[in-house]
Amino acid sequence: MVAHQRHVERAHIFGRHAARHTPAGHARAEEFGIGGDEEFTKQMLELSTVLEAGMIEGAQREDVKHALVSILIDGLMPAFLKLGEIRASVDQAMPLMNREQLYEDFARKSWKAYKELMQVALDLMGHKIGFLFKCEKEFREGLVDLRSRNPELRAGFEKFLEETRDEWQNDLSKFRNTWVEHQRGERKQFQKFYEPRNAELLFDTVWRTITWSQRFCRKC
Repeated sequence: MVAHQRHVERAHIFGRHAARHTPAGHARAEEFGIGGDEEFTKQMLELSTVLEAGMIEGAQREDVKHALVSILIDGLMPAFLKLGEIRASVDQAMPLMNREQLYEDFARKSWKAYKELMQVALDLMGHKIGFLFKCEKEFREGLVDLRSRNPELRAGFEKFLEETRDEWQNDLSKFRNTWVEHQRGERKQFQKFYEPRNAELLFDTVWRTITWSQRFCRKC
């Protein structure tokens, strides 16, 4: 809970912008049955507006825009829809296997939005952050290399990445990679990932981390 609140506070501190939505963005959201007033949708669509004010131009800008839309359409929206199924299941009677499947699918989709699709967008912006998902030694080396290659990055980004790993990323990675995909370990180790409240907090933390990272790394 404390970790989640800290991420929310960072998202507010590093800038919120008035929402300006593209008709295409609205249309795609409606296709998923997701209202344009959802905060994660507004914030993701706003990143394109922020991008227009930066130094990324031409074909690179268009590539980044497409990558940002992909995070929303191929990552966050499917995760949000699965979260909706979890919400609806709380008061429903269903087999335990079916109930747990909802949470496992939600974890897969959240991880895709964060690890796979966020990386693509940041890579197109000129920031390779694959080290964020490596072992501790490679992570530490990657932090140094990232700063040396991108001295314009805002101060504190390294600290943010460290806390992201420690507070929730490594736990989600272990759940998704160790238990959901390979059924290694014991189910009781991952009990929190089968709780509705944790799913709510996880989705909020994932999308806020994604949007904040994009704003942090943009070329001003």
